[in-house]
Amino acid sequence: MEFQYKKNVKIVVDFEVGEEILIKDWGYKLDGKHTILEFKINFGGCESGIMVKVDGYDSFIDVGWLTKI
Repeated sequence: MEFQYKKNVKIVVDFEVGEEILIKDWGYKLDGKHTILEFKINFGGCESGIMVKVDGYDSFIDVGWLTKI
């Protein structure tokens, strides 16, 4: 997935919508396998600047919590 940051700057994330991923050490509500549902930009609001929504959880989390399977 690519995000346009500024006129000549793109951010590339190594995940795609629909991809199955693993989350660990986040907490009992979220640890385990999930599917990516949506991305959103949050520069300055989270560590990586990219937030992700996964199945089974209502809020967005930082993409840094994801691990490829």
